[in-house]
Amino acid sequence: MSQSQSAAQESQLDFILILRNFWYLFRRTFWLVILAAVLFGAKDGIHSYRSYYPYYEAQAVLSVSSGYSSSVDILNRSTYYDTGATRQVINTFSDIINTDAMREMILQDLGASSINGSITPVIVANSNLFTLTVTSSNPEDAYNILIAVIENYPKLASLVIGSTQISMLEAPVMPTEPANSPTWRNAAKQGAEKGAFLALVVIALLSQLRRTIHSAEEMKRYSSLPCLSLIPVVAQHRRSKGSSSPSMLRPDLPSGYAEAIRTLRTRLLHETDGKSCKTIMVTSTAPSEGKSTISANLAIALAKSGSRVILVDADMRVQSLQGFFGLRGKFQGLPELLAGAVTNPEECLQPIPGTTLQLLGSITNVGSPSKLLRSTRIQKVLESLREQADYVIIDTPPIGLLADAASFSRLVDGVVYVIREDFANRSEVLRCLQSLSDSQANILGYVLNGTSRTNNRYGYGYGYGKYGKSGYDAYGAYGSGK
Repeated sequence: MSQSQSAAQESQLDFILILRNFWYLFRRTFWLVILAAVLFGAKDGIHSYRSYYPYYEAQAVLSVSSGYSSSVDILNRSTYYDTGATRQVINTFSDIINTDAMREMILQDLGASSINGSITPVIVANSNLFTLTVTSSNPEDAYNILIAVIENYPKLASLVIGSTQISMLEAPVMPTEPANSPTWRNAAKQGAEKGAFLALVVIALLSQLRRTIHSAEEMKRYSSLPCLSLIPVVAQHRRSKGSSSPSMLRPDLPSGYAEAIRTLRTRLLHETDGKSCKTIMVTSTAPSEGKSTISANLAIALAKSGSRVILVDADMRVQSLQGFFGLRGKFQGLPELLAGAVTNPEECLQPIPGTTLQLLGSITNVGSPSKLLRSTRIQKVLESLREQADYVIIDTPPIGLLADAASFSRLVDGVVYVIREDFANRSEVLRCLQSLSDSQANILGYVLNGTSRTNNRYGYGYGYGKYGKSGYDAYGAYGSGK
């Protein structure tokens, strides 16, 4: 492939990614477009409604007769008019109507202290006709002002422009309806369109800034790591007891999700075939990418295949795997082992009924476990677990948030990296993967979690958060958010 063809292909891929980013973000923030349309429409509509002031128009059609000249129209009718005289009337009208004398005459007829309206003359082209329009907020005032002008204007005009005869061709009538209609509906519609457009512009800008991973095909552009599985997503089901997260132990688990987990197990075993890979840690870039759920279900899937499996809850700031399995009671786990409260890991293992899986979990959350992870006890614990199981699956904190996962990466045989679709920033994902690579970690591959139905063949699944609400609320003090 030539360099120009490669550049064109890259440009096409970038354009597709731009559209894909916009579409993903649009689907998730469509309610913001609706909200912006409603708010802007309501604002403009209310403003137009409140600022609406009706006005009324009274109008008369007048003709000017002065300095007659004859003409014959197409019907051979003779007409007599002097356009010059008409224009003179119009040109001097504003000057005459604004004189103190005219104002006094109008006010005297109205019996008022001010003229509540504006007076506008408009000449009809190529004729001796002009319309006289009075606009006012009060229909009676508009009519009365017009009558006063018609009656008093000729008196004052004769002193300025000489003898001029003004005839009324169309008498004024009292206006009954406003000349202007309310426009709040149009204003609300235009405001809604403006709000929706601005929201779409914001989404488009954010989609340019939001560089996330959307598919395994996209990931191939940035990494040579194999994709171990695509885990689908649907809405979580709330239950009265236990966790709302999907579990391979549940008979109601959608087949698409179960198939995706089995695919993960198969490909993982293929990647480790013939290698000494017993301890496998599962991590991610950020909280709420679903690594704990995947850790637990991978461990269950391995146990269902006949292997002896130990699942370690190594996220010591938020111990939550005990809740995933619905276990009740105060058990001792990794925090107690590293703190020296208990020395034998075997005493802490909790068997999961119906499987060969055992859980090393606790309900004790450690605010700052860095010192514990640097101790030599962690190596002894892992060595002891190795002797008791075929596989040890270790659920660690997000590597992009804390250094805990990096401490484990040097002690395990392999790493499975969880990437939630359209979630963490792409540059942050690649930075974390590079950090693992620099620490000589054996990255077995990645799992694309929470994939949309259009991007995978597995059908329906479950959500990808912690159990119910995000289990990482406790990390807020460390600046992570949820």
